Amino acid sequence: MEQYRWNARVSAKQDTSVRAYVGREQFDVSCALNFDVTRSGISALEYALAALAADVVSGVQQLAKKRRIQLDGVEASVQGVLENPLVCLGVVGEEGSPKLKQIQLKVFVSTPVASEPVNELWEEVLKRSPLASTFADLVELELVMKRA
Repeated sequence: MEQYRWNARVSAKQDTSVRAYVGREQFDVSCALNFDVTRSGISALEYALAALAADVVSGVQQLAKKRRIQLDGVEASVQGVLENPLVCLGVVGEEGSPKLKQIQLKVFVSTPVASEPVNELWEEVLKRSPLASTFADLVELELVMKRA
């Protein structure tokens, strides 16, 4: 089977943000990372973390539908920790790497279904997730499912 390639195009805007184009969709990215909680815009780091959460949550939804497991709701909370974010900002004297060191993803599932089929579904979702599989090889990755 020929490898399928996913594509995106990104171009700089007049300010310091960029615009990403994927298929017929587009979205703005404010910067690599941002410490200002009052700012507008979503950073590249936040998009990456949200993409992981979206990958897993949509995987739970899709597989539950396929297996006829009733879900009342699925929600995720994700946090990331960088080795040294000050390196990314160019702070003089800072050393090390700005790379992601740790990601913690908690998925909350609300369902009347017994635990065993839901736990099996969770394990299968993690096996199928492209982003969870990739991040698992790169960072300390904690993936937890909790019943809501």
